[in-house]
Amino acid sequence: MIRRAMSVFTSWPPDVTTEQLNQLTLLATTHALSHSIIYLPPVSPENPPPPAPESVVLAPISLIPAPIPRQLFAKALTLQHAYDTLYARVALDTSFLDQIMGPGGVADVDDFTSSLWTAWKKLRDEGVPPVRRALFRPHSVMC
Repeated sequence: MIRRAMSVFTSWPPDVTTEQLNQLTLLATTHALSHSIIYLPPVSPENPPPPAPESVVLAPISLIPAPIPRQLFAKALTLQHAYDTLYARVALDTSFLDQIMGPGGVADVDDFTSSLWTAWKKLRDEGVPPVRRALFRPHSVMC
């Protein structure tokens, strides 16, 4: 039997005070830092990396994710196996990924994705033994 929780919110997004938003931001960023939802700042010839990391950048997070109607969530679950198969096949198609993620692709418009792609491509191009590597980026849920 599925029990439905009564929502404590009467409107969406919920009305929050500045104090509540500040507290939520503090809790979320503390969680992100303590669970390594971070990356090192980008480097360049003009901005070389320091000998030891001095700062980090929080990966993008959502403080108040959009709700998903239960019936749509149930439909999504029925597609999960097919999606997982597609995801795995795309992840193994390096020529497709180079085209989509490389110059002129996603990396040009998303710094976070660009840094992940650059690191992965560098490992691949240096001939690191082929092992399965996965980079996951949850877009709206922080557990």
